[in-house]
Amino acid sequence: MRSLFVLLLAAVISGCDVDSFLIDNLLVDTTSKALPTDVKLHPGQSVLLPHEGYTITFERVTQDSRCPIGVECIWAGDGAAKLEVKDKTGAVREDTLHTTLNPQSVQLQQINIRLKTLDPYPVYDVPRDTSKYVVTLRISRAENDSL
Repeated sequence: MRSLFVLLLAAVISGCDVDSFLIDNLLVDTTSKALPTDVKLHPGQSVLLPHEGYTITFERVTQDSRCPIGVECIWAGDGAAKLEVKDKTGAVREDTLHTTLNPQSVQLQQINIRLKTLDPYPVYDVPRDTSKYVVTLRISRAENDSL
């Protein structure tokens, strides 16, 4: 709870609109919520893990060659989501996680992040709106990465 208060106070002091800050950024207080947990993010949205010291941002889908509904394909295809992970020191790393190919997950010091789903699934002859993508990330302790 104290982490949420500090986060909100920082948003107010910096001049951010608190409501839009909480809409664009999800807060998972893992001091009171057990991991693993699933988090859904839209492009540009972040999840904050203050106890672990990470901010994970879903940047964008870099490719989506998944076989569309309504088409017969030889291969299921692959979707790839680019994530930005910032630690408490401000160091930033970028990772691209895949739906079919590797890597499907990335392990940080004590946290594992796995791309669980990429929605919506493509449909034949329906244009893709990249702003509508949603990733579901499974965030777990590195030693406890269960499905």
